Amino acid sequence: MYSAAWNGNPSRVFMTRTDTRESTPLDLPAGDLVATTSTGEVLLLVGRGATPSTGVADSGTLARASLMGGAARELVEHVEDADVSADGSTFAIVRASNERQRLEFPIGTALYETTGYISSPRLSPRGDRIAFLDHPVAGDDRGVVATVDRAGHRKVLTREWIGEQGLAWTPDGREVWFDAGPGEEPRAIYAVTLDGVLRLVYRAPMHLKLNDVGDKGGVLLSGEDFRTDIMGVVDGEPRERDLSWFYSETAAGLSRDGTILVFSRLSGFDYASYMRKTDGSPAVRLGDGSPHDLSDDGKWLIASSFSVPNHLSVLPTGPGDVKVLALGAVRFDASAGAHWMPGGQRIVFGGLEPDHRIRSYVVSLAGGTPTAVTAEGVVGTLVSPDGHLLIVRGPAGDPSIYDLNAKQIRKLPGLLPGERVARWDGSGRAVYVSRPAGNPLQVFRLDSASGVREPALQITLGDPAGSITNVLLTADGRTAVYDVHRRTSDLYLVTGLR
Repeated sequence: MYSAAWNGNPSRVFMTRTDTRESTPLDLPAGDLVATTSTGEVLLLVGRGATPSTGVADSGTLARASLMGGAARELVEHVEDADVSADGSTFAIVRASNERQRLEFPIGTALYETTGYISSPRLSPRGDRIAFLDHPVAGDDRGVVATVDRAGHRKVLTREWIGEQGLAWTPDGREVWFDAGPGEEPRAIYAVTLDGVLRLVYRAPMHLKLNDVGDKGGVLLSGEDFRTDIMGVVDGEPRERDLSWFYSETAAGLSRDGTILVFSRLSGFDYASYMRKTDGSPAVRLGDGSPHDLSDDGKWLIASSFSVPNHLSVLPTGPGDVKVLALGAVRFDASAGAHWMPGGQRIVFGGLEPDHRIRSYVVSLAGGTPTAVTAEGVVGTLVSPDGHLLIVRGPAGDPSIYDLNAKQIRKLPGLLPGERVARWDGSGRAVYVSRPAGNPLQVFRLDSASGVREPALQITLGDPAGSITNVLLTADGRTAVYDVHRRTSDLYLVTGLR
């Protein structure tokens, strides 16, 4: 059994045999297959959004259903990933709580939590521990392989990899098999013992994802082809432009007039920042680090590095020297990002200090210690044109408005479930919102006081198999640049691996 989605349709569960290439859809609710039990049941995650390039999907509702079909019984909401014991009696789940992800086993008992994210939790054959992929940065699939026992003792088994997607125990419980890539080369299959002894199992000329290791020696692998293209609609023109330069990259910033795009691509163990005009001119490498935001005059770019998490860099887009801003004890949080404050002399960013929850900080280009500007657990960097308001993610996880002067948070009225805020409009009285992964994707202008909305822009992909995972807009809403992710997989049963 496997779950898959084609041509923009919801993910469904299918069954196939090893002696045929034909698949049969099962009479089960739409959702992602998580696990099966020896009692003839399946575990599903229903109601999830589309999966972006990292392999990280939105949370969903954990449900169990019979292979005979029929309605599924919903168990737990806001679940990111899960596993179940062979007899179907006990569950291990990952769910978000207070801007962290928490691994629970059984449900309600927290064994480990992180400000990054957790994927592929797998119960050991003895049921005494869970192996999982531990990703330190939300939205980035770099990470380590780790285990945690029932007492909450976590053990890291490997070094950090640039990307990892799937994991499974061997039937005897002596090794954990997983896929990983050390750099830009394709992900391969590795094995690691509980003592941390690592070995290569299998390599192929394509990215591999480990799905399962069977008790009769068969291994389920996916051969994957994935890419992210950058597309754009410039100045309201109806024709979509392809702004991609490399095989796979991610849009990060757009100039005030919509004529300059900045984007990132993988470079070794980190990322590099590039600039390209939206008229199709060649791309220019600006420097090392992940790009975040262009200054209003287009001359400076904020960038960050995974290898130096307590620094921000300011890269010139033309002549000039790189400026490095030390953040002291504050660790930059890449998922929250960084933006210029009005005037271009200060930067607002998301960060963490020891023994504190995530929040927003402001640091000056002149240097000095960053200043916390929001309450703990409240983080955001989309600042209004007057510099008084931030779009933040509050304790409940929904986009809200934070008043930097009054130090108060309020709901953003009129926002629908699943919608994300792209930016403020030029007046500072409204924001642009959309629901990612839609095709067509509709962008609305939402009044931040009344909640009244009006259509601003509609984006229709030429290829329905793609999904939009990121939208950048100019203040007038006439120019949009967006990432289009396409991911295809072929399922393989491999025998003879040792």
